[in-house]
Amino acid sequence: MPMKMPRTYRNKTDRIRKSPEEINVAVNRVLKDGLKIRRVADELGFNFASLQRHVKKAKALAEDEQSK
Repeated sequence: MPMKMPRTYRNKTDRIRKSPEEINVAVNRVLKDGLKIRRVADELGFNFASLQRHVKKAKALAEDEQSK
């Protein structure tokens, strides 16, 4: 029986990944401008939970820097 070559993987989603610059802009709008996460997520086309995760991570890094 002849062997077949493996198939080429195709993504199952058309999800767009955000660049680090876009993430920083969104996080800064939440932390520095005091806007709500949901509002920034809607305006910039982010998923709410993803932006919430990035904001939480940025807050933790800021607190860690202050404690040093």
